[in-house]
Amino acid sequence: GMLLSKGHHFLCMLTTGRPNAGEKLTELGFRNACRAHRSEAVELEIVSHNGSLDGLCRSLARLLDVKGAPTGFLVSGPHETLTLISWMAQRNLRMGVDYALISRSDDTFLSHLTPTVPCYRRDHKKFSVALTRLIQRISSEPNIPPTSVKVLPEFKPGKALMPVSGKYRQG
Repeated sequence: GMLLSKGHHFLCMLTTGRPNAGEKLTELGFRNACRAHRSEAVELEIVSHNGSLDGLCRSLARLLDVKGAPTGFLVSGPHETLTLISWMAQRNLRMGVDYALISRSDDTFLSHLTPTVPCYRRDHKKFSVALTRLIQRISSEPNIPPTSVKVLPEFKPGKALMPVSGKYRQG
């Protein structure tokens, strides 16, 4: 909903399409947020790629050739985020001006980009505490039913989430 709250109505989720719970839940949440947004029509593209640099670049080229440039991106990882930023810059499209983005994962190098990249940060200490508690519980109660523990990442804001002009749109 953060991209929608900034006025973006043509959104893209870039994903490797890996069949894991995190990717599936992220896509479901992204779709649900777009459906729940009632102010204007929202166009959503889920763009999967094979995880390679060339695969991601080909997927972006197809998207821009057919639909034009989204004004907001949710990107599955930090390396894909860096590729998106540099690929778009080669087309004179600037992060924080022509499009906004959020990276689903953090990495140290993202803090060195300008404008700053908003992302989700995993708190390894929280994860360790939750895992330790689960191990302690299993060791004291060996017959407990299977349990899942969710440790949700924290959102780290960044200036690349600013409302943007989104003037560029071909396709």
